[in-house]
Amino acid sequence: MITLGNGINLEAYEIRKQVQHFIDLRRYEKAKAIASDLISKYPDFAFAYYDMALCEYYLGRIDNAIELCQKSLELGMAPLTVYTAMMLYHNHKGDYKSVEFYYNNINKMGAIKADVRTMYGYSLWKRGRKKEGRNMIEEAFSEDSTNPAILYYILCTAKRGGKDKKRLRELINIYMNTGASEKDILMFAGRVEAHLGNWREAKKNFEKVLSIDPADLKADAFLAWTDMNKHLVKFGVYMFLAAAIAFFGYEEKIFKFLSVFLIFLYFMIVIIICKYRRDMF
Repeated sequence: MITLGNGINLEAYEIRKQVQHFIDLRRYEKAKAIASDLISKYPDFAFAYYDMALCEYYLGRIDNAIELCQKSLELGMAPLTVYTAMMLYHNHKGDYKSVEFYYNNINKMGAIKADVRTMYGYSLWKRGRKKEGRNMIEEAFSEDSTNPAILYYILCTAKRGGKDKKRLRELINIYMNTGASEKDILMFAGRVEAHLGNWREAKKNFEKVLSIDPADLKADAFLAWTDMNKHLVKFGVYMFLAAAIAFFGYEEKIFKFLSVFLIFLYFMIVIIICKYRRDMF
């Protein structure tokens, strides 16, 4: 048996490859299960906690991700790696004070890589410092134009019209030259189309992703949202029909009020859903 540092043998690293494989496939529950078993067998294996934290993040359990990531640091994970992940998790949580803390610590270690500056720029953008954030992301892009993470943040912070519309289409071609898999390219293209409001084209791309990997839950979720227009129209017909019956079918003022309220409620629901859907992509 080959034993490495901290009493960890080669088997742990071989098992970790399985965890990473399923993370790459976006099978986060499967990856988490293997990482959990790995921790049970090798409780001092820092990489297992780090990988499990990533799974928890993508499964939406941010606090768990932060706790596991901190544990990996305590067990000897490289601080730079952990601080970068912590920036991602706290940024998603909206804890910008912690984002600042980890960014400043990374800064103390020396030159900050373009992808980390991009993440920080996105944090500024989320806080309302949009121009400053986008400028930082653009500077990072000028240094590393084929980094998928940077392209993703350009997409997230892009406007949905004007010059950005043409720029976003160019991003798809750039993304194709990053070395990403066909599935990831299709996913990115689908998100670009969705960001621009081209739901039909977005749907085609997500369907292609699922034809390659039917178990891709993220593509499946995005595909469901591209069909939301159809559901909103159907829902709208029922709401307007109910409002018309209430308004014209009854003389009482309460029914007149109810008809107006139903129409108002429908438009509020449409606005909320459309905003949420746009923010998703």
